[in-house]
Amino acid sequence: MSLLRHVVLGVLLCLQIGCGESQSERAARRQQELSEAQYAQSESKPCDPGAGTAGFTETERTGKGVRYTVVTPRNYDPRRRHPLLVVYAPAGIGRLEVERVTSFTQPATRAGFIAAYADHPPLGIETTKDLGTIPSLIAAKWCVDESRVFYSGHSDGGTVSNALAALRDTRGRPAGIAPSAAGMTSQDLDAYGCPRPLGVMVLHSRKDKLFPGWGAKVAKWWAQCNRCDLDRTRVHPNSCLAYEGCDPQGPTLYCEGDGTHAKWPGQAQAIVDFFQALLRKGMP
Repeated sequence: MSLLRHVVLGVLLCLQIGCGESQSERAARRQQELSEAQYAQSESKPCDPGAGTAGFTETERTGKGVRYTVVTPRNYDPRRRHPLLVVYAPAGIGRLEVERVTSFTQPATRAGFIAAYADHPPLGIETTKDLGTIPSLIAAKWCVDESRVFYSGHSDGGTVSNALAALRDTRGRPAGIAPSAAGMTSQDLDAYGCPRPLGVMVLHSRKDKLFPGWGAKVAKWWAQCNRCDLDRTRVHPNSCLAYEGCDPQGPTLYCEGDGTHAKWPGQAQAIVDFFQALLRKGMP
């Protein structure tokens, strides 16, 4: 289907950042990136004692066998329900590489999130729905607040983030998404109609020759769904374009970079900050 355009970018992304790591190099990097959460007392919601283990867990699989890594804060509290960030991969990139390329671990765990990084399966509607089961699978083992789930990813990973928020069988789950360089048009989204308002931060490059101009149009589509004033925008503190007048649950940003399609924009901290702002507003 046109909704799920498959783009192989793994080699290009790895050439840019150097994905090849030995086990010892990966272990050392992870120890540096894993942070202690800055928990607030008001965030505590009881879980059953002993829910999940701290640190990195790489043995998890979906029902269709897609592997994913789960990462908790260093000081993970198994009695406290955490927000969850699921990061979906570009084609040709596995969960270990997407963890390194996107660099979400440090800002996410410091902010008190559990993070998950999924392998890339051949995309289709059913495999996308399978990827959408990851939050519930994690919540069955770790202490997760399933009303505070967020998605991000680059290229195919951005497409999956958009699709899971729009598809009728999976919409309603994310409180916010941050798709980057997604291979999805506003016409694709039109086929599914608007879900309930949710926070959206669209990242796309003005130099993306593969999907030229798609991000700006998709951001406007989400802004319309989020009941924003399409004629009023302002510059957000992170230099993105923010639509004004949006539903309180649906702030909408468009962040335009200047890299190639294959280049991850390096906005992990800004994305986590955006999701944290949604949580501070008491969403959803």
